[in-house]
Amino acid sequence: MSRVLRNYAGLTVTCVVGVAFVLIFAASSTSFSSLTLILAFFTFASVIAAAMMIAWAAEASQYSISQGLALAIVAIVQTLPEFFVEGAIAWNAGQDPVGWLPT
Repeated sequence: MSRVLRNYAGLTVTCVVGVAFVLIFAASSTSFSSLTLILAFFTFASVIAAAMMIAWAAEASQYSISQGLALAIVAIVQTLPEFFVEGAIAWNAGQDPVGWLPT
């Protein structure tokens, strides 16, 4: 296995372990505890690993599809989480409009 593939395999493992760790401890914690810092660390590591994997996928896909299409796909993948957050905020505001009004 080449050095590049080993590095990205390590990133993939880091991302999967980080996401699993975040999901397990976020589901089990009910209040702020000492695990919050550990959770924040693994969340940070997962985000960095995912960003590097997206960049690698964009570079690798340029050989099979056009560069413009690869960049368009990367742009969509990177902006989708923002749209989901905006949608959740709008949905919650629609369910309880009084709670979202400025005081």
